[in-house]
Amino acid sequence: MDKHTAHPHAALPAMALVRMPTVTRLTALSRSTIYRLVASGKFPAPVRLSAHSIAWHMADIEQWTAERPCAIGSRSMDQPRPAS
Repeated sequence: MDKHTAHPHAALPAMALVRMPTVTRLTALSRSTIYRLVASGKFPAPVRLSAHSIAWHMADIEQWTAERPCAIGSRSMDQPRPAS
């Protein structure tokens, strides 16, 4: 679903499973940061798909993202960009 579909993440159902490249794009975190946060219990744990494959539930990623505070002075994604 990561590389071969043209659907934006918003079109994915909450029960969809997303792989690491999608998780890094959605969160703007690096792979190592994601694994460190998982190990410390601060990021949703992935589910094992096979011996060498993991993925995350889209609903878990969306919930984690929604719970993150915005940086002071930054604009949120739902605020319009100021006119130039």
